[in-house]
Amino acid sequence: MTWQIPPPLSPTLAQFLESHNLALLPHPTKHRILVTTVPLTRGTCVFTCSPLATVALDNANHCNTCLKSGAATAIASPSLSNGTLNRCTACKRAYYCSSSCQRRDWSAGHSVLCKKWKGKSLVKEDWEKDWEMLVKVARAVDPSPRWHTDCDQIDPASVEAFATLMSHEGPCGIPNHWASLTTATATEAHSASTLMTFLHRFRNNNFTITDPELFVIGEGTYPLAALLNHSCSPNTSTTFDGHILVIRAMCDIAPGTELLGTYVDAVTTRVDRQTVLWQKYGFKCSCERCAWVSSCVRETGVASASPFGLVDAYLGQETDAHHSAELSSWLSQQLEASPVLFLASLQDVFFRVTHLQSQTSPTTVQDLIRTTFAHIPPASLLSDSTASHIALLNHLTNPPHRIHSRDTYAHLSRILHSSLDVPDTRHAILSLYIFVMLVTIYEAGHPLLAQHSVLATKLCWNAFCDDETATTQEGRSAALTVVRELGRVARRLIALSFGHVAEPTIVDLDHVLALVDGQLART
Repeated sequence: MTWQIPPPLSPTLAQFLESHNLALLPHPTKHRILVTTVPLTRGTCVFTCSPLATVALDNANHCNTCLKSGAATAIASPSLSNGTLNRCTACKRAYYCSSSCQRRDWSAGHSVLCKKWKGKSLVKEDWEKDWEMLVKVARAVDPSPRWHTDCDQIDPASVEAFATLMSHEGPCGIPNHWASLTTATATEAHSASTLMTFLHRFRNNNFTITDPELFVIGEGTYPLAALLNHSCSPNTSTTFDGHILVIRAMCDIAPGTELLGTYVDAVTTRVDRQTVLWQKYGFKCSCERCAWVSSCVRETGVASASPFGLVDAYLGQETDAHHSAELSSWLSQQLEASPVLFLASLQDVFFRVTHLQSQTSPTTVQDLIRTTFAHIPPASLLSDSTASHIALLNHLTNPPHRIHSRDTYAHLSRILHSSLDVPDTRHAILSLYIFVMLVTIYEAGHPLLAQHSVLATKLCWNAFCDDETATTQEGRSAALTVVRELGRVARRLIALSFGHVAEPTIVDLDHVLALVDGQLART
């Protein structure tokens, strides 16, 4: 295939990139790459952008326009004092936090959708979500001023970036309903053929929108953020402040380095990642993680230069065939320890008073937690710990053990999150297990790691309060010291990953830390 140099950037898009210290460069295999022209430190906001259009999936709880929850906007809107959003009285599908948001959504495309939705089920089908996005994006890129009177100001750079995005049918073909959607939506401004191109761009470039707790609440078209290419070991994260998308550096990034996002979950196997990327996006990933072959490392003894090349070996190339009943029985034996005694035992490894003594692979949940923290204490997550990360992965994968297989991790995650509403002191050890798994799998600046560090802090504090196991005053003080250290690290991680959006979470953490400090003062 002949390499085609991308066409010159439009002045507006070029100005956006320059103002954010970014450059879009041609590339022989990736078509083009987005690089930073200045050094970036972990947690730095690279840029933010508004969407061309969004589709709310959790309609009753999030505003159809700004995607903020009713609870988050209740203070600003007296009519929402109970956190309940106002529903469109015609179609009864769309909800809004204010009359301003309702007017903007009407201009953005709800005026078309509302008539068709009237009398329909309150739950949108997949084709209706595609149609809503198509109607809104078509209107957003339409230069006619009559559509934008009450809309959010559409960023011209986003419109121009949207026109440059790649679109292809891919190996899976197109959904059956797309042809009828484009025919029904075609206008003088956009032909059915043009709208079909839009739909392909959605599938290849759209983003899943999450709330501050990383629950999915919608989908959005963000052309500027779509300029980032994919890697299974990315160096940037994507979070949202309502409908505003935020790109942050997950690690320190040198000038001239390509900025990379991810389209898949890092926990999945290489085979599964490659399958999804090929079927949905039409390319075979050759990032450093996918290109790394575990058998070569074992045969040559050459370690990966990055910890992320070793993650697949750590999780296992194939999932283990353990039944849930067997895992549950095994788990009940793993979590018999007193949470307070276990937390107290972590004090030395948290603060590097002692170093890892055993050279054998851990075979229990507690062993895995201690081994991980011995290599990577929580405080080291706030600095570059690549060498320690590689040493940990080499230690844990030689030989590999079921304790950190994908099946075990997925099973224990389900157990924890499905039982959080029932107080249980075992949640503390479970949350620390999931925390160390995330520490090993993800970059330290990943939002999921930050969120779970907060959960682990709260569950460890609750376990300390509820565990009545007899122990010495010194032991309880050591346990509290561990909880405090975990909370302090969680506070930094959540601020680095979410910025000002994390302020309510930080307030909660500060309350927990104040309780811990008060308890320590009394011991």
